Amino acid sequence: MQPNTKKHSSGLGGGLSFGKQIGLFAGVAAVIIAGLAITMSALGPKSSTPALISIAQRQQEIIRVSTEATKQVSTQNTSNFVANTNATMQSSQTAVIAYLADHGTKLKAKQLALDMNPKTDTLLDNAASANTYDTAVTQELTAEIESYQSLLKTTYDTTTSKSTKKLLEQNFTAAAALLEQAKSLPTSAAN
Repeated sequence: MQPNTKKHSSGLGGGLSFGKQIGLFAGVAAVIIAGLAITMSALGPKSSTPALISIAQRQQEIIRVSTEATKQVSTQNTSNFVANTNATMQSSQTAVIAYLADHGTKLKAKQLALDMNPKTDTLLDNAASANTYDTAVTQELTAEIESYQSLLKTTYDTTTSKSTKKLLEQNFTAAAALLEQAKSLPTSAAN
């Protein structure tokens, strides 16, 4: 036996100095943390920004149709529905656009107009010629609001953000009130 012989450690780091062992440990920890961050961002909740942009675009189309309709409706009930739809959508859209801006997304007018449907204009022009404009615009706006409400619900179901959910709830409630008003209109409004 040799009493002065040093034993070599076979543990982590082997014969590395204490400083090198700390450096090795820090490097491994950094790689693990980076890997976890990448995995969590890939598996974590997705941004609701694209859906909110679609919502703002749908609101813009409803605003466009209701703005045009204010010039052509002939009955007071339909006029009230169109005016309420326009005011509600403008208010809701202002909130959505502000929310998006607060979260780093600014929308331009061209981007908002991407959901425009020229077939709606043709349908309403034909209804005006047939003297059925009020009924047609009520049915068209109702269909658009229902579609919009469905988009709100889908977005609500997929987001995890409490502030986004609150915004969507407010928009959904406002749309539901418009649909209730539409139901109260005569099915064939006098033109």
